Amino acid sequence: WPLPLAFIGALAVGLVLALMVAVPSLRLEGFFLGLASLAFAQIFIVLMVQGGEVTGGADGISGYASPVFFGIRFSGQNYLFAVIGLFLATLAVLLSIDRTYFGRACRAIRDNPNPAAAMGINVAKTKIIVFVLSSMLAVIAGMFYAHADNYVNPFVFDLEYMFLLFFMVVIGGCGRHDGAVIGAVVLFLLPQLL
Repeated sequence: WPLPLAFIGALAVGLVLALMVAVPSLRLEGFFLGLASLAFAQIFIVLMVQGGEVTGGADGISGYASPVFFGIRFSGQNYLFAVIGLFLATLAVLLSIDRTYFGRACRAIRDNPNPAAAMGINVAKTKIIVFVLSSMLAVIAGMFYAHADNYVNPFVFDLEYMFLLFFMVVIGGCGRHDGAVIGAVVLFLLPQLL
């Protein structure tokens, strides 16, 4: 597919999948929400492997070209700058959300959903919006990831990788934007440097 169409298609599929997972998971919190996320991820891997020509099956999808914008092919150093730009844009979006009513509502629900509901915050709606928003950010990051090597297969999303992502958040500190960055540096970049 042309890249803009693939981008819109990926966001649409991600939106539908996020809603399919978010609505049944509303009553889950903390550890149980994490387990449910892992279960859905494992179901996703099975669907990808069984997807035949649509997903490439166990072999995945490969052979697509690096993206080109305004005559510039995004590969190598250009791609690194694009990923850094995506990271900074994502951080800017999250920091700007923090300063809004919605950001304060998210923090209130995170701290204790019962008093947040008593203050008039629609807890269920806010949780669904957060889940969908974070899923859309993951879809965009996934598209960048898919073009990093021009190859993606279902086993990239296995449990080992998911636990690595969870540990990045835990080590960096939950509820902090810089925590995810610190966790990523410690668990991903530091071992490569060492």
